[in-house]
Amino acid sequence: MNEPDDAQNRPAHSDRTGNGEQGSNMRRKKARDSKADYYRMKASSSREFRKIQDELSNETTSDLEFALRTDPVEQPDIRKTIRILRILLHDRQVQPGARHYTALINANADLERGSPATALAVHPDYVLRQNILRKLRERWMVLSPEGWHFVVCGLIRENQFELALDHMSEMERKKVPIETWLYKTMVYNLCELEEFDEVYRLVKSRLDLGYETTDKLWAHVLRAAIKGSRLDLTRYMWQRLVDLEYLFPSADVCRKAFALAAEKVDFPLVVSVARFCTRRDIPLPEYQEFLQKHLALGADPDTFKALSVVHQAGLPINVGFTTPVLDNLIQTNADPREEWQTLKHLKNDGLKIPLESIQIVIELCEHIASRDPSVVDDALGFYRDLESVCPDGADVEVFNAFLRVCRNAKRHDSGMTILKEMTNHGVVPDRKTFETLILMCLDARQYRSAYMYFVDFLKRNEPLSPDTQMQIRQICAKSVHEFAMKLQYHPAIKDDQSETPVEPAAKEPDVDSTVPWRPFIHREQAGGEDDSSANKTNDTL
Repeated sequence: MNEPDDAQNRPAHSDRTGNGEQGSNMRRKKARDSKADYYRMKASSSREFRKIQDELSNETTSDLEFALRTDPVEQPDIRKTIRILRILLHDRQVQPGARHYTALINANADLERGSPATALAVHPDYVLRQNILRKLRERWMVLSPEGWHFVVCGLIRENQFELALDHMSEMERKKVPIETWLYKTMVYNLCELEEFDEVYRLVKSRLDLGYETTDKLWAHVLRAAIKGSRLDLTRYMWQRLVDLEYLFPSADVCRKAFALAAEKVDFPLVVSVARFCTRRDIPLPEYQEFLQKHLALGADPDTFKALSVVHQAGLPINVGFTTPVLDNLIQTNADPREEWQTLKHLKNDGLKIPLESIQIVIELCEHIASRDPSVVDDALGFYRDLESVCPDGADVEVFNAFLRVCRNAKRHDSGMTILKEMTNHGVVPDRKTFETLILMCLDARQYRSAYMYFVDFLKRNEPLSPDTQMQIRQICAKSVHEFAMKLQYHPAIKDDQSETPVEPAAKEPDVDSTVPWRPFIHREQAGGEDDSSANKTNDTL
């Protein structure tokens, strides 16, 4: 008996399964072949594009212009036309004219890639465009995002900016993304028309939504805002872009921005612009005009505020700026206590107080001290409060001003208090310090102490000022004291016309005197010396 044939006994569904697998394999093979054909076509198209682009780039401008006049009419090809226009307008910087718009309109007759919306956007017949748009609405047909852009572009070309802005607002409501090129076109045109309110709105919305655009556009908007004296737009652009180092304006733009902020008395913007210029090493001569304008206000709080703003920006404040302030305060009989309160208010407002402002108030006390000696008490109170107003503390110029207050008020004990503070803070005296102390001792008829300060000063190898020499001669001429005569006829002080002989001293006075800073000077000159007498006071003064 024969065995049954396996092929005959195999279930029928086995053939169907085999045929299914074979069909699946064929479909996968066909998909792979189709994908390979796609990439081959894409590569071929890319090579063809580069070949055509190279051929067009080698053509002369006149040949390309001729092609624009003939090709779009005879055989419309939107891609070729756009390539020619890109070479002419972008690469060769040819100014666009009516012939270029005509070529673009004709090229959009391309059956495969032409666009009526594009043609309408550049077509001068706005009535035709509006009629077509009306027909689209009547038939419940909607514009594509590209169509929206071309319609707005046509409105901009016709200077119908209000209608164009309305269309852009409608695009935002309909969630149609606004391309950068349309946004830039609108902003450039609005800047040219000085419609800065709309520019501000567009710029703010664009930045708030996080869209990126070119630095050239932001720089153009900033220049236009400054030129149009629009402080709000200038401040916004500076704070959002320059302060955050997204934009680096030129030196000319910086100076004009500073001038605008100074003219509008926008102190925060003044500080911001000045700081940027300081970081970028950009000279800023306009700040001098800014100071002179506000220093002319005299006792007005803006005077000290202007000084603080310039100081906070890192710009120098010279004597030419502080002298007019002091002169105005003197002429208006200003109260030093009120001016000091002004400085404290500015400090509480977050501004940094420069030492030049402190010195102005102390020099005001100096002017008052000769007729009202009680102002010394105010000055000493200012000194105790100084570090809360100016944490850097006093420098030698401020200490010299305090000493002159004490001399004018004939309060030599207060002068010694200031002198000890100067020594304790390690402030090195200068020529003006010595001159004030010598004259203060002579006023008190302490000729020996005055001579000791004079001997210390001679070690600095610099002369006293002519005015100080004259005052020393006048004061000492009224006395026959030994040290008064030594000072009067000393070669460094003696008047050249004086015929009175100088009586030589048998012995120099004791140089180990108790003037407060002598140990400090010795440490500076001798490289370190015992300072055990640093806190001694001059008992004779």
